[in-house]
Amino acid sequence: MFSIGDYVVKSNEGVCRIEDQVFMKGFDREEKPYFMLVPIADARAKLYIPVEAEQQIVRPVMTEQEAMELIGRIDKIECTVIENDKVREKTYKEALHSNDPEQLVGVIKSVFLRSEARRGAGKKATVVDERCFKAAESALYSELGFVLKKEKEEVRKLIMETASAKKNA
Repeated sequence: MFSIGDYVVKSNEGVCRIEDQVFMKGFDREEKPYFMLVPIADARAKLYIPVEAEQQIVRPVMTEQEAMELIGRIDKIECTVIENDKVREKTYKEALHSNDPEQLVGVIKSVFLRSEARRGAGKKATVVDERCFKAAESALYSELGFVLKKEKEEVRKLIMETASAKKNA
């Protein structure tokens, strides 16, 4: 159970702070408790989630140790190779909505490798690949940045350095 003041991650919104608990009428016209979330990326936005469904909608922000462990095992996280464009887009979107950092890493790695292969063949990255790559990077790097108290670009650099160090080891 979350409390006012906790930081949580909501897919598509990123890291949010639970600012308040309010009572609102739901679809069944009954008053129910809702958490009011404020995304750290946009303090003017307000999101409401039912307290009873909190575990399905948000998850706790990872700890600094969990963040460093995730970065340390990025090279072990599998990427998915899907040739069918429609299936690939659906898979990427499901990963983005999963609110799972490992799935975000999988999307980033998959798109990166696919884009590199396409560039090597003289082709551009697809629009779907670019859009999903940016969304996954933004979601993952904003949470890691929040936890590690770093800017997104510093997180990207840390990940690249860690990956390079492991390759050269």
